[in-house]
Amino acid sequence: MPRKWATVALICLMAWLYAATRPQAKEAEKEDSSRELETHVQIKGVHFQEFGESGLTVELWSSSGKYSRRGESLELEEVKVLVPSGSGQSKKTMELTGKRGNVQLEEKLVTVRGDVQVVTEDGYELQTDEASYSYETREIEGSGPVKVIGPEGTTTGVGFHVWVEEKVVLVHRSVETILEPGAIQRAKEKLKE
Repeated sequence: MPRKWATVALICLMAWLYAATRPQAKEAEKEDSSRELETHVQIKGVHFQEFGESGLTVELWSSSGKYSRRGESLELEEVKVLVPSGSGQSKKTMELTGKRGNVQLEEKLVTVRGDVQVVTEDGYELQTDEASYSYETREIEGSGPVKVIGPEGTTTGVGFHVWVEEKVVLVHRSVETILEPGAIQRAKEKLKE
């Protein structure tokens, strides 16, 4: 008899352990299955647009991309981003290009990396390794070395901020500017107008 009760006690203990650990096992299974549900979609020829209250806020092209459902992001190759004018019309104000990019859809942020160029309609070009464009605040920024080339000359430095609507560029530190001949005279003439 004592052996029979020991067996029954052992079976009861095992049943209790199984019942106690089953919710944890189900939770682990659920976590594993949600990891498996992480979706990555490969896309060839990406064209992305986002519209705000004033109209088009960003338009983007890429040779290929990978969409992640979990992170709500797009990883891109060979990126071209058009930053339209503040009125939201199709006329562009600036164009960003680079080798790779990432769009964080929730944050409304496009980050472009590798030989980044920002070109404006009025003849300015900004060169850097990485730039981020917030299509919510309509600002472009970066923390690395930067070179800005324009009709008046060339400015180099480290770190920058571009306010798209105001068409203003601020280079943060180690700033050096080399003016083209005649740039000061042209500026004086513009001020008289």
